[in-house]
Amino acid sequence: KLVVLHLHLRGMNLAERYPPTAELAQFYSEHAPGMSLIPLSRRGIAYGRRSLQIRTEQNDIWGQGQSLHFLAIALYSAAQFEECVDVGRRSVRILERAGDYWEKHIAQYQVAASLYRLGRFTEAAQLAREAYDSGLTVGDFQACGNIIEVWARATNGDVPQKILQCELERPRADVQGQAHVLLAQGIQLISDGRYEEAVKALEQGIQATRKAGILN
Repeated sequence: KLVVLHLHLRGMNLAERYPPTAELAQFYSEHAPGMSLIPLSRRGIAYGRRSLQIRTEQNDIWGQGQSLHFLAIALYSAAQFEECVDVGRRSVRILERAGDYWEKHIAQYQVAASLYRLGRFTEAAQLAREAYDSGLTVGDFQACGNIIEVWARATNGDVPQKILQCELERPRADVQGQAHVLLAQGIQLISDGRYEEAVKALEQGIQATRKAGILN
């Protein structure tokens, strides 16, 4: 992790020696979620906005969508949920027009998760279902695994068993996605009063993330 952070900062410092470029905008965009993990939330948000400014000045349409997405991640991490919904929705509209469905699906996750945190459960569940269906259509199974936990939390576990079972059985290299699916299963089991099974599912998710070193 320290090596990756060093390379990121080194590259960003080199890009800052020149007038604003597409590369600098990308570095600033990546700096936003990177700083949210430390966490230095205000710094991450500030750099996300700088990235968006550069890409707007350069008329980089896709880049604006990508900057807005990573800014939304930083806003969600900082619990600025209302602004995250607004920024994330702007990102989704641009990325859909640009045809970048992978980036769009992850941006939809930030919006749906923020709606859930704001108590807007119906909207969160509807968006989560839309993102899941879209991910399934284009083969973005990482998005399917990630978004299903928002769907489960917003509906108190009311996810069709066939869909949840499909995601549980799907081969998955993405450990965080695996944990999200197990969280959804745990919520559903709690809702059904099957508490011992819920504990097993949740503990399995915790152990997987600990082994992979995931902390967020």
